[in-house]
Amino acid sequence: MRRVLMTLAMLVLVGCGSDAGKTATTGAITSSPASSAGSVPSSVTAGDTTPTTKPAAVDASGNPLDGAAFCAFLQQDLPALKSAGSAAGALAQFAGDFGVWLDGHQSQKPRTADDLDAASEPVCPDVRSQAVAALGTDSFVAALG
Repeated sequence: MRRVLMTLAMLVLVGCGSDAGKTATTGAITSSPASSAGSVPSSVTAGDTTPTTKPAAVDASGNPLDGAAFCAFLQQDLPALKSAGSAAGALAQFAGDFGVWLDGHQSQKPRTADDLDAASEPVCPDVRSQAVAALGTDSFVAALG
């Protein structure tokens, strides 16, 4: 169960769902009409090599996640994390809520869980500590792997 939750959380972190259909994959092949399982969206065609979205702005520290915006999200999500009932439940809650937040804040593009720690430690250390404690650990890196 933890492995599934960690995988889901990492997919959310890399924005797997937030740019679906917006960014073309290099060398993607379109599926034939006879194949319905595992088909590639019609927006992706063979030979697409350039992304259709702009890269995220990176702050002065090199982190593509804005600490103030992420801390505002953590502050808002903290009650749900604390009431999840378990670390695994809080992790699932965080993964879902963070994915929704990323969809609404498409300029935020954390690369790894380390970006979450680096963005929140200097801006909101108390809120960050409470959030990762609800996840059963002391950092986003430890919680998300």
